Formats: sequence, structure tokens, C-alpha cells
Amino acid sequence: MEEEMPLKKEKDMVRIHAGAEGKRKIKAIKRKEGRYINNPLGGEKEKMKNKKSGKKTIGIAIVATVIASILVVFPSVPVMSSPDPTENIVYLVPDNSSVPGYPDCVNIVIYTDINETDSAIASSFDITYDPSCIKDFPTFDSTGSGWLVGSGAGITYSNPASGLCRFTTTVGPNPPVNGSVKVGTLNVCCNDTGGCCGCFLNITNAKYTKPNMATIVPAIDNGTFICGKLLVINKTVKDPNTGNWVDGPLTLGPNWLNKNISFNITVTAACENLSNVVVNDTMDPSLKYKNASDTPDSSTDQTVNWTIGQLSAGSSKTILFNATIIAYGTDDNTAKTSGTVDKIGGVGVDATDSVTITTKPPALIDVEKTVWSKPKGAPDYNSGTWINAVQGAKIGEIYRFKCTIHNSGSYDLTNITFNDTLSNSLVYANNATMVTPDGIKRDIVMSGDGTDYEVNSFLQDPLTLKPCQRIFIEFDAKVVNYGNVSNVQWAKGKEPGGMWIYDHDDAWIDTPKPDLNVTEITINYEATKPQVKNNAIGPLPPGMKTQCNNISAVVEEDNNVTVAFPFKVKFEVNGTELNCSPVQIPAGFPGKGKRTVYCNCSFYPIAGVKYNISVTVDSDDGIIESDETNNTKWRNVTAKWLGLKGDGWQDGRNITKLQCHDQGTINITYSAGDSKYLSGHYHPDWTTYTVNWTASDLSIPPTGTCIKKARLYVYYSWDKTPGRNISDYFTMKFNGYEVPKDNVYTDARQVGDSYNYGMVAYNVTGVFSIGGNTANLTNSYPGGGNASMEGMFLVVVYNHPDEPERIIMMNEGLDWIDADDRYCVDTEEATTYAPFTCPAIPLNKIGKATLATVTVDAGSYGKPKDPHWQALYFNDELLAKGNQTWPVKYCIPTVNEADVLPYLKATNNTAAIQSYKPAEEIPGATHGDSFEASLAFLILEKSPREIKTEDKLVQPQEEFTVNVTVDTHGLDIYGVQYKLYYNNSVLRAEMQNKGPFLGETGTTSIIKNEIHHTEGYVEYAESMKGTGCTAGNGTLATIEFIAIGERGAESALEFRDVKFYDCNGNEVNYSLSTNGRVKINENHLPVPVPGSMHTINNVAKKYPCVTTLCACKSYDPDAPGKGGNISYVRWAFGDGQYGTSEGLENCQKEHEYTSYQWTPIGDPDGNYVPMDVMLTLTDNGCPPLTNSSSIPVNVYIAGDANGDGEVDIGDAVWIGLHWEETCNADNEYCGCTNCAWATDMQDGADLNNDCEIDIGDAVLVGANWEHTAW
Repeated sequence: MEEEMPLKKEKDMVRIHAGAEGKRKIKAIKRKEGRYINNPLGGEKEKMKNKKSGKKTIGIAIVATVIASILVVFPSVPVMSSPDPTENIVYLVPDNSSVPGYPDCVNIVIYTDINETDSAIASSFDITYDPSCIKDFPTFDSTGSGWLVGSGAGITYSNPASGLCRFTTTVGPNPPVNGSVKVGTLNVCCNDTGGCCGCFLNITNAKYTKPNMATIVPAIDNGTFICGKLLVINKTVKDPNTGNWVDGPLTLGPNWLNKNISFNITVTAACENLSNVVVNDTMDPSLKYKNASDTPDSSTDQTVNWTIGQLSAGSSKTILFNATIIAYGTDDNTAKTSGTVDKIGGVGVDATDSVTITTKPPALIDVEKTVWSKPKGAPDYNSGTWINAVQGAKIGEIYRFKCTIHNSGSYDLTNITFNDTLSNSLVYANNATMVTPDGIKRDIVMSGDGTDYEVNSFLQDPLTLKPCQRIFIEFDAKVVNYGNVSNVQWAKGKEPGGMWIYDHDDAWIDTPKPDLNVTEITINYEATKPQVKNNAIGPLPPGMKTQCNNISAVVEEDNNVTVAFPFKVKFEVNGTELNCSPVQIPAGFPGKGKRTVYCNCSFYPIAGVKYNISVTVDSDDGIIESDETNNTKWRNVTAKWLGLKGDGWQDGRNITKLQCHDQGTINITYSAGDSKYLSGHYHPDWTTYTVNWTASDLSIPPTGTCIKKARLYVYYSWDKTPGRNISDYFTMKFNGYEVPKDNVYTDARQVGDSYNYGMVAYNVTGVFSIGGNTANLTNSYPGGGNASMEGMFLVVVYNHPDEPERIIMMNEGLDWIDADDRYCVDTEEATTYAPFTCPAIPLNKIGKATLATVTVDAGSYGKPKDPHWQALYFNDELLAKGNQTWPVKYCIPTVNEADVLPYLKATNNTAAIQSYKPAEEIPGATHGDSFEASLAFLILEKSPREIKTEDKLVQPQEEFTVNVTVDTHGLDIYGVQYKLYYNNSVLRAEMQNKGPFLGETGTTSIIKNEIHHTEGYVEYAESMKGTGCTAGNGTLATIEFIAIGERGAESALEFRDVKFYDCNGNEVNYSLSTNGRVKINENHLPVPVPGSMHTINNVAKKYPCVTTLCACKSYDPDAPGKGGNISYVRWAFGDGQYGTSEGLENCQKEHEYTSYQWTPIGDPDGNYVPMDVMLTLTDNGCPPLTNSSSIPVNVYIAGDANGDGEVDIGDAVWIGLHWEETCNADNEYCGCTNCAWATDMQDGADLNNDCEIDIGDAVLVGANWEHTAW
């Protein structure tokens, strides 16, 4: 008998004895807030939370140990207790355990749940059981116990008697524990050899000891144990063919449709008394409940419920019932029973059994058409399902369709045929497959146009589709239009009697239709002022200068459907379609989206005229819409007039292109000379107006210059002539030459109500003078006082080889602009533009870009509310703003020069000149400046970044240095890389060193510095560090080479993979690489060219005669390079004597001959033999080379002028014929620089070679009279 616990509350007593309901209450207590703590030690709170130090901690540990010992020795001794059953409990997990049979086992975990406020240092409790059901002395495992919190903690487990397990726990000297603390795991095994029993696991004698030694009696949560099946159910069906009850499956023919079938349910209590036994039977839809042997508690067509109540151990209850077969197919009929076990507190048990019945259908074919719910390419495509209809499809999406052809009858089908007809909103998208009953998947081809396809046409052998077999056909279809339409699939097959069996099914693709409409029409949408925006603006009639008005319309889609196709928007005025129309909106217009469409410069209204404007979306009905009646919006408007705008707002004019100069080394210069304002008011009778330019005004190089263009601009104002045509009375003389007008530009405050301002342009290229110029204008209008002159401006474009390459774009025009509230003209409207429309600019070649703009009347004067401000923009970037954007020069042309390189684009560059009303800067300002915008020049200077090396002529084996230099041509640079290739059979690179260009050593990053001997190149990359940049030229690196090739060998020094990066980290697209070349000197032989100043020389043994030999025309082909210097000169005079010198600085050599040669000696008929004079030269090459050449030099005896070997009257005659003549120093007859005589007679007569024929020569004849050479 279970020992009674001293519990006071009824619900706790129920918890022990009252079965399942009591257990539910216990669990509710355990779930109370704060009961369970997530703790790595099995539910305890952190042990160290309240830990204290010193002797006090030791004392508590000793007391806890003593208390634990007392509890072990005297488990039944009453102790003063403070039960708190709602906060402390001992329980098992699981509460109710079971095993399949003998001798199976199950693990049960024991927990002590300890209130956090109380805590505990020890516990003890017993668990009792029925040893006939549970094997005696179960094993226990304390692994993972929350009580084992440290040294000295412990758990004891014992079996004092059969059917009793005893437990004690202690934390020893460690801090107390609380929360759900695991004790350990009890392994319980079935001891009933019959495999059928049940018993309690009762927790008794449970106590907790608190740190203050008080005892807590916790609540308990008993458990149960079941071995085997205590409740059994058996479900059978009566076979109508045999009358036997069978477990199934049972197969019946088609004739059993709408007939009854009988079922048997037998429920048995195996080994324990059972209560509350109920039975439930559930049938599939093909069966319908009819009646039963026992009246059910309740029933439907497919469910029946009975209550049996009590079943004693070993007894059974049988229930018979009938059901009607109402559909073909295979159905499961399931019976389920449940009850409670009296012996173990009403623990619930249940059992289930079923039987299968198949009613074969007749010959049937069933078609199921589905579509995959996700379009192809969707990220979640694989999460889709096969459904009957896709809602919200989109144009362009591809969906997968599936057709299942099912033999749902009982007979074979042959000649299976199918077709699929796609709606107009779908097109077949291939990827068709067919899976036959054998599981083989085949690719097939379909059209989607309703064509019949026989399955056999895709197979080698005919297919027989047997009952229950299926064919699966899948294909892709693309959504190509809107609509909610079906895709129908038909299938048919022949039954054994030859009859066709049909079926069809469809799947839907719903592609919602969009709805387009126009919600807004705005005229001059780009304007900001109400006087202009949403108003039609035009000139007064008759409208000779119409201006374009821009129209915008807002188109929107209202059904949240993306418009997948392009559509058109039509703009009409008074029923006539505008030139801009239709505007096409591209495909992909978003659902619920809005888009503004524009019709620009197609509407040219006249002030005072009423216009009807309409805008129609989807004007050609190309889009299928849900509402086709709301596509047009109308707007009525009467045009208004406004003036003093920039001409771009008035009549389309601007400061327009005059010419593009892209012809090389050109420049532009300009000046107003000595222009002054000439007032027609104060000088009403003026007739001439003169302006002068000095040479310094334009600074054009005086020589080597070619004038490309010279253009003179003459400005006037206050034209009071009736026709506003004062320029018709102008005559221009430039440098005295009359030149015709080339163009006339005018503008006025408003058409017809003010005086014109104007500019006359003259082409003066042909009469321009670099030295200075004068322009004289004559006004022939009678009466005078008709205009004021505002100066002249001379512009010159010239070419000069010293100029860098430039591109010059010239725009001219005249636009009087004034931002003025009185005329409702704001700053934006008072803007004129200078679009530069020349060919595309090579941005990577441009190093400097200057915008020069010329205005007249721009001034800083004015009242506080009339401050006369201007602004200048380039490509929408503000360049200057204020009252001195253009330097103030009263009523004469003035220039603003601005750097625009940062804003330069390849094309579509535009300058904007603006009358600026500084309302933000000067509160209350109502005016900008009133002035004339006139000229705009875009001056672009080409400046490539360049890397280069040098040419070298070297000697074999010479060590030499090559410099790699960079010239940025004024542009910035931050980093450089290059590869320099060379012929590695000619040169060998030894070393590459950093140069100073990018910075000193340590201030830059050398990324790459390598020599690739095998490939024949050096590689270098260097970058600056930190802020800053560099520009200019200098040495980037030096490379040490050795010449290893043969004489005459050459190697190119070729740059490759050169990259420059600027200070913004951008790679420079335009750079130059100047390669070098190294040649190993061949050291050609020097070329000796010997000569003699005199062709005839005489022996100077007694009498003077100096022979001058010349090497002056000798040369070395290698000059001036290495080895090209003649370092040694040697003369062999032919008489056994020699002479030398170093080099050719003194290329003449003097020698006095003391002998001559006559052959044969003693023969008067003989002749002189010239001296063989040899010139030998040696150069300074490595090694030096020597070469020689000889000439004959005539040497006669003293006094012999004519060379006949005898001194006589003939020699004197030669002297007499050329008496007192002197030699010609410029004559090169003999090959010397200073050759003596032009003829042999003169040379012979000059016996002493002093370049004079005089008495000195005659004396020599007399002194040697009748001497002979033989």
C-alpha cells in the first residue's frame, strides 16, 4: 500500500492518485512563472551568484553534509516542515512511459523542482513500483545531474527492498541549488514475460533541506509504466464472393457500385480492466455509412462513433456495420479505439486497424490540366505547386503546363490521342516532355495550335494504357498579352470494344489588363514663374518671331499592372497633331506608375489666340485595357506675351557657332583697342567713329605667323531710325580698305516698343596687320543723333609653330537680357546660351580649357534693389556670379576668361550667360543686370603626358646610363608605370634606379622595379603618397646597361604598357611614348684625303721653297659620334722623311724637300718622278682604326719652273707672263683649303711658293742658270 504523504491541498492529493487530470494540474504548477531556469547545470541557477567567502561558507557546507547524513540514516523520522506544494515538486519525465513488450526498457529522468526563494542543500525521496511488471532493482545513472555541483556533492541510490528505489542528494560544501534540478536517469524494464502489464511509479517520502536546515515537503508527480498493448482492435471486411471475413485488400468489380459491403470491428482488453472504451470508424469518400449491429452514438456519411464503456481483462466487443459503395476507386476504412486503464489511475491507451477496398471503375479516361504556380526564372520557382489557375501573371513570363491523362477505369485503353489549344494571350515556348507509365521521360514537339498528337507517334512500340496508369505531358508557354483565358487540353483513348473515350480539362492564366489615362497637361513645364508656367507664351501678332512652347503630360496606370508593350501618346492642338507627336513610351511602364511625357518645340502660339490642347494615351489602341474610354484629356488656353528673355526663350536663337578651328599650332587673341563710348545723345551729329589697335594690344608673333581669321565686331545701341536699321548706313574702312558687313545681329527690349541694340560683324582677315590696325566707321544716316557707339572688338586666330596645338570654337550673336520683375522675367528666363557644336573633343588630349565670353554694358552700378548682377555657367556649373562677372568697362566690350577644364565634356558643351537677380543674396532685389551677351570662345589646348628615353651610341662592352623622363606638359600626375623592352642579345640591363620626378626617396611608393633578362625588358611602377600632385618634367628612373652585342648592332628602347594616373586616381587615356635606340659603334675607317697647296715644288736645299701638304678634307664617317674623332696624323713625304700631328685641328703640314728624282739619271730625255706622299690617319675608336692614302707631289730642281729639267729662258718667260700675280686663297684646285694657283704655269712660276711671282722667283732662275736635273 502506498504510504500517505502529509499533503494538505486536495489538488495535490489528486495529483498523486487521480490519474491524467491530476497530472495536468501538476504540470500547470510546474509551468508557473519562475519555475524553470535555463542553466547549463540542469536547471540550477548560477552556483556562484550568492557565493560568499571565508569560514561562513565552510560552516554551511559542514551543516549541509550533516543534514544529508541524517536524512540517509533516518528517512522516515518526522521533521519540522514548511510544505509549499505549489512551488516545490519531484517529478518524472516522461510522466507516462511505455515499452513494446518483454524485456524492453525505457529511460525515465528524475527532476527535483526547487523554489528559487527557498533553495536546497539536500533532498531525499523513494520511488515504488510493481516488481511483477517492472524488473526489480532498476539501474540508475547520475550523469548530468544538477546536484553534482562540485567537490563534496553527491547522490546515493539504493534498493532497500523489492519494488523500492531510494535516493538522496547533497550539494556538500557547495552553494544551494534551485530551479528544475536533474537528479539522474532511471532505466526501467518490462518484467512480465507475457508482455502485457501496467503499474505506477510512485514518489514517496520526498523532502528538501534548506540552507537554514528547515525541511520542505515538496509536491510529487507520480508516473506510470505500461508494457505491451493493453487495448487491441481488429478490422475486417466480408468478401461477398466467399462469405469470409478478410483483412483485405478486397477488390470488387464495377458492378458493385451502389451496393453494400459489411465490416467487422472487434475490440479486446488484453490484460487489464479498461474503462471509457470508445470506437470511431472513418471511411474514404467512396464509401457511405448505412447501418450497424450496435446503434452508434453519432454518425455521418463517412464516420461512425460507438461507446463500449467497461471491458474486463481478456474480454472483447464485436461491432458489425454496413456501408454503401458510392464511387469507384481504392479506399481505406480505418477503425480507431481508445480507453483508460483502471489499475494505473486512468492512463489512456488506444489502438488502430484498417482495411482497404478497391472498386474497379468501367472504361474511363480522365484529363487533369494544371499549371505551375511560379513562372520560370522566379527565385522561388521550386516552391511552386501545380494549380488550376495562375492569378496576376505578367507579360513575358513563361509558365509550365502539365496534363495528366489517367486511365481511371477498369479496362485497357489504346491509341491515346491529345491536343492542346493555347489562347491568344499565350504562345508555345517549347520544352515539351512526355512521361509514359514505364517512367521514361521523352522530349516531344508540340505546336499549341490544337493539333492532334497520338502518343504512339512519339514511341517505337504502341502504348496500352492500363487501368490506374497515367501519362504526363508538360510544356512551356509564354504570356504574350493580357486577359483571363483558359488553356484547354483534350484526350481520348479506345476501349477494348473500339469505342473512343473522351475527357478534357483546362488551366487558366489570368494576366490582368492595365488601365492608362492622362491626368495632367502642363504648358512650359520647365518654367518656374507663374507668369510663364502653365501659360502659352508667344509674341504679339503677326507672330513673325514665334517661340516654341513645351508641353508635358502625366500618364499613369491605374490597375497596378505593368504595361509590357510600348505605347504612344498623341499631342494635338486645335485638332492637329503636333510635330513632336506621337511620343512613344517604352515597354515596361510600371503598374500604378506615373510618367511625364514631353512634346517640345512643336507648339508655336501667338499672343491673344485661344488654343485647345488634347493629349491621348495609347492613341493607336495598341494596349488591351480594362477601360478604353478614359485615354484623352483636354486643356483650353489663351496665349500670353512676355519679353526681355534670353533669345533661347524668345525665338530659338543663341550665341551660335561661327567656326571651329582644329588645325594645329593656333592661338586666338582679342582686344577692344582704344574703344570708347560715343553717346548719340551728347553727340547727335557724329558721323565717324574710329578705334585703333597697337601691336601690343594683340601680341601676335611678328614672324612665322599665318593669320587664319580676323574678325571685327562693331557695337551700337539706341538705334532710333524708323526701320531700326542704322547699320545700313554704316561704312567700314579697316587699315584704309573698305570692308563689307558680314553679319548684323540686333535685339530689343520688346518687339516694336524700344530701340534696337546691335552688333555688326566684319571679316578683316585679308587687310589685318600684325604691326597695328585702325578701324574707321562712317555713319551716313542724315540728321545725326540716331545711335550710340559702344566700341569695337577685334578677334584674331593665327597659326605659329611655337604655339601648342589648340582647338578653338568661336560663337557669335547678340542677346539683350534683363531679369526684371516688372516684365515678369526671372533669372532663368534671362539666360542666353552658347552651345559649342563642333566635332567631339578628345578629352584625353586636352590639358587646358578656357572659356572667353564677351558682353557689352555689364556693369556694377545700380541701386540696392537694382544691383546689376550677372552669372556665367559652363555645362551647368557656376563659373562666376556678382556685379563684376565681366570687368566693368562702361558701354564697351569686356571679357571674362574662365578655366573650364574640370567641366569639359566631349560633346554638348554649353556656356550660359545670365542676367542674375540676387533675391537670395540681396533681399528685395528686383533686377538683374541689363546687358548684351555677344561672343563666346572655347579655347582648348592639347597637352599630352609624355614618357621618353634617349638615343645612345656606345662602344662594345661600354657601361652606360639611359634616362627615363616624364613631361606632363602642364598636366597633373600621381603615378606612372612602364615596361621598356630592349634586345637582350645587344644589351644587358644591370640596374634600374628611382629618379627624383615623383618625389624624393621614401616619399613615394615604388610598386614595381624588376629586370627581366630572359624576356628583355625592365619594368617600373611608382606612385606618390598622400595628398598633393606633381606636374612638369624630370627623370622618373635611370637604367644602367652594358653593351654586349657586336659592332654595329642596334637595340630599340621601346615603351609598352605605359600608364599614367592623375591626381583623382583616374587613368589618363592620352599619353605619348617616345622610344629610344642604342647602337654599338661600328667605328668605320677614317678617310684620308691628302692634298698639296702647290702642284709644283722645288728643291729647297739652298734656296727657299716650302711645300704645304693638306689633310683638311680628310674625315671620319663616325663623326661626331664615338670613334669619329681623328686622333693621330702621320705624313710620309716620299723622300724618307716623316711628319706627325695629333688630330686635324691644324690640317696642313709644311716640308722642305732637299732632293728630287729624275729617271733615267744622266739622260736629258728623261723626266721627273714625283714624290709618293702618304697620309695616314688613326681615329679614337675602340679599338682605334688606321687608314692611309697617297698622292704624287712634283719636286723640281731650284729655278726649274716649267719642269723640263733645265733652268733656262723658258723658266724666265713663265715668270714674266705672270709677273706680280698673287695666288687665290679660295681656290680649291689642289685639294687644300687655301690652294695656291689656278694654273700650272702660275704654280711653276712661283718658284719659292710664297704665293707671289716677283723678283724672288726671277733671282732663283738666274742663280741656277743652265743647271740641269739629269
